[in-house]
Amino acid sequence: MRPCQRLSLALLLADVVLAGAAAGGSTSPCRFLGSGAAARPIVTDLAVIEPTLDGLVLRERAPGVSVEEILEATAARLIVPAHVPEMDIRTPAVA
Repeated sequence: MRPCQRLSLALLLADVVLAGAAAGGSTSPCRFLGSGAAARPIVTDLAVIEPTLDGLVLRERAPGVSVEEILEATAARLIVPAHVPEMDIRTPAVA
């Protein structure tokens, strides 16, 4: 399975869990998001995606990668804010 296919499958499964929870299904959003703590972001080579109770929010994109490319590579529905900044991938200076 190619990396983009794995990403799409993982995000699709997360989307299904969140949708089920939002619809009052038997899947508790707390079980998916953790024990009441904030969910960890999903970091890939294309994007940073944050699981929320409203759905999966696109927070950052890799340098040179468009929002459209991320949406095409992702099977799950993403919430896309008006502005999605590029990731800062600079390596911190070593002291």
